[in-house]
Amino acid sequence: ENEENIKFKQSSIKGLFNENSTNMKYAKDLGVSSITINFDLSSMLYADGKAPNSATEFTSNGQKYYFNTEAMAHYDSLVQGATSRNMNVIGIVLVSAHASMNNIPSSLRYDAGNSGSFMGTNTSNDVGRDYYIAAMEFLAQRYSQSKEQGLIQTYVIGNEVDFTPYFFDCGNLNKFMEEYSRAL
Repeated sequence: ENEENIKFKQSSIKGLFNENSTNMKYAKDLGVSSITINFDLSSMLYADGKAPNSATEFTSNGQKYYFNTEAMAHYDSLVQGATSRNMNVIGIVLVSAHASMNNIPSSLRYDAGNSGSFMGTNTSNDVGRDYYIAAMEFLAQRYSQSKEQGLIQTYVIGNEVDFTPYFFDCGNLNKFMEEYSRAL
């Protein structure tokens, strides 16, 4: 098999968090070599029965899952914009705690009492685990095929592990480590 390294040679150590594709040209002007993007599962996924006809269908382990086509077009523009400028993309996978989270199955959300803007992914149940696997497979397949589609070089899973009460308000370290290791 012909394998290709998707990493671009970085011309500097400068990186930038960016969620706006129109800012991409300014990032390159600043000498940025890597872009960090939040990939919010709550804006990407639909729970069973909640997907509109325009949703993007994806099969994982024999099950069909549905992704928000509009949200994915936004992520595509960010990843493609960075890739076309030879910038490495770092994708942070998370779940935000805003209104659109009602689109995703409640069993995927780890709704901690202290959750503010983001929450952990609940992989302790079959449904949550399977949705999480499907999302990771979908991202990997979508952003590891070609420079035209855009490439993600690094995924961050379990962001801000040092601030556990914010994502996993478990009450003890052992339970947190169990939740965190499953997500990894």
